[in-house]
Amino acid sequence: MKPVKFLCNENIPRASVELLISDGQDISYVARDLSGITDMEVIQLSIKEERIIITLDKDYGELILKHGLKLTTGIIYLRFLEYDPELPARMILSTLRDSKITFAGKYTVIDPNGIRHRNL
Repeated sequence: MKPVKFLCNENIPRASVELLISDGQDISYVARDLSGITDMEVIQLSIKEERIIITLDKDYGELILKHGLKLTTGIIYLRFLEYDPELPARMILSTLRDSKITFAGKYTVIDPNGIRHRNL
């Protein structure tokens, strides 16, 4: 599996970030590198570094879809009410291993009911 460049938002648990890194994924972590930056700054960083955003924050979908912002990299919105700290990474890695699914250029929602995609 080819490593994907991800930008983990501040709200992604460190245990998930570490699991993604241990799997060989190329990770930048806002909480470690740029704590406190705005959602717009996260989007700008994603564009600059060509990274797919991983977040637990639904605001990214609103920023991108409702305000017509152009993001070619992708967003993964994880919608879980309760979860263990490694669940976000396990869900992403499981999805990456499914050759039919790609995150690039998509707004992806992963929740207990499955995975949904929408082109950006």
